[in-house]
This record gives sequence, C-alpha cells and structure tokens, in this order.
Amino acid sequence: MHLSEQLTSFLMQAGVDWALWVSDDGSSDGTWEMLQRFRDSHPTREIRLFHGPQKGVAANFLSMLCHPELNTARPVALSDQDDVWLPHRLRRALDDLEGAGDAYPVLYGSRTWVVRADLTRWRLSRRRAPRVSFRNALVQNVVAGNTMVLNPLALDLVRRAAQREPGQGAEIPYQDWWIYLLMSGAGAEIRLDEKPGVLYRQHGTNTMGDARGALAGWQRVRVVQRGEYRGWIRDNMAALGPIRHLLTEDNRATLEGFLDTLDGTRFERILGLAGLRIRRETWLGTAALYLAAWTGRLARVRPGGLPGLRTD
Repeated sequence: MHLSEQLTSFLMQAGVDWALWVSDDGSSDGTWEMLQRFRDSHPTREIRLFHGPQKGVAANFLSMLCHPELNTARPVALSDQDDVWLPHRLRRALDDLEGAGDAYPVLYGSRTWVVRADLTRWRLSRRRAPRVSFRNALVQNVVAGNTMVLNPLALDLVRRAAQREPGQGAEIPYQDWWIYLLMSGAGAEIRLDEKPGVLYRQHGTNTMGDARGALAGWQRVRVVQRGEYRGWIRDNMAALGPIRHLLTEDNRATLEGFLDTLDGTRFERILGLAGLRIRRETWLGTAALYLAAWTGRLARVRPGGLPGLRTD
C-alpha cells in the first residue's frame, strides 16, 4: 500500500550510491509488479528481486542477509516495507560507521519519527538508554530494526551465526532483536544515533509498533500473561545454543547463568536476575520482568535440546 513512497525515498538519498535487494515473501497486492516496474525504470541501479522463503518476517530478512550472492564488502541497511527514509538516512549512518573504523563489528541504529499511516502527526520515538548490553538484549530489543545498518564485519557475524546444522536451534521471533542479541553477545559496538532518519509509519498491521500509553502498556502485559514473551525468549535461547562460540567468554557465562536462574524456584529466579544484573530499559519494565519471573511466566525457558553452555 505504501511501497511507492518508500521507493521514492530511496531515490532521494543524498550522496550515496546504493543497491537495492528486495525479498517479496508472498504478497498478492501488486507489490511484485510495482517492484518490477521500479527496477525497469532504473536500469543503471543494482536492483534485485527475490521470492522469500515464506516462513515469517524474521526468516525473510535473514534469507537476504545470508544470500550467497550478497556483496559482503559493503554495509547493509535494513528496511521495512512501509517506512519512508529521510534524505540523510544512509549518508549519516555510513559516516557514523566509517567513524567507528573497520576493525570490529559495528551495528548502527537511530531514533525515528513515528507517524500516522498518512505520514501526519510526527513525534520522536522514545530515547533509548545508552547502556546497551547483552544483559539487556536477553530480555528486550532496543535497536529499531528499520534503522539498522551493519558494517561488513557485523554482516559477516550474522552470516556465520546462520550456519547451523539442520535441526539445530530454533526459528527466531524477530530479526532485529536477534541481531541486537547477537551483536551485543559477540562484543560488537552498538551505536545509537539521536537524530532520526526514518518515518516509522504506524498502522493496524505493524509487526511491532511504537505505541505508548495505558493501552500499549496493557497490551504488553497481555503478551506476558499469554506466554508469548516467554516463548520469544525461549526461541532466542534455542537459536543462541549452536552459536555460543561466537559470544564472548563473559557473555557465555551470563547466558548460562540466565538459563540456570530461570530453571530455579521463584526466589532463585529473582535473586539470580538481580545477581546477573538482568534488566530492561526502564525501571517499570524491569519491575514487570521480575514480576513475570516471580509468577512463573518467565521460567524454564531452556529448550529441551539445549545443554548447559559451560566449557569447563
């Protein structure tokens, strides 16, 4: 519905020679035909179109990031299908990555302008705490996927993490949470830009929106009560199991401690989370996390096939 505006915003990117790779995951609303027309209208651009695996949003993104023909020597920016990029979005991100150097993996993210479906009523997305960490990533994502840009070493890390034997791990619930979890766990640098570069469109079909207020809070409570949140963490833990060698030694120990903690009694869960300094971004979110652990809605997330992660 909003694809034309997004494609136009790509053309407006200032000072960047970009290539566009698109994975259509089974649309039936004329998206594929629109993409073909856009590609044919810009023959000097590298624009490649693919059919996705149709296994969910996260699998669709990862299939592109791990495509064998993707140029892994260049940074990669992620984009949802209905957002609009501001003209400085790519140039600013690339300048930031270049300033970080190329000696280690770097993940860039930024704030967004949150807008209605018709692009009206702009407001800034919430300001993220600067202390991003693996301990935080275990229980929430704070880097908006539609703002993510990975330098080549970060892209290589994602691709190595995807090289699992059949049957290992699990399908991840959200690609942006997974990337934040992987990057923080592996000791990559995570850079959060205060200047927004994307118009984040809110509508009835957002996978994960940026809603605020009492209703949004209640919806998050319901996610915990229904067991969805516990399931997301369980799937993330299952996916981490086969690639734990990519994590730093300290973060492997934190992961094992987290799994052990949630296997314990309610008192052990609370004491263990506190001892490991596992927390969400806000004190209210952390309180809700501890309440979920106390009531058993965050317990025993260790997947049945995931053994202990100690290496001693």
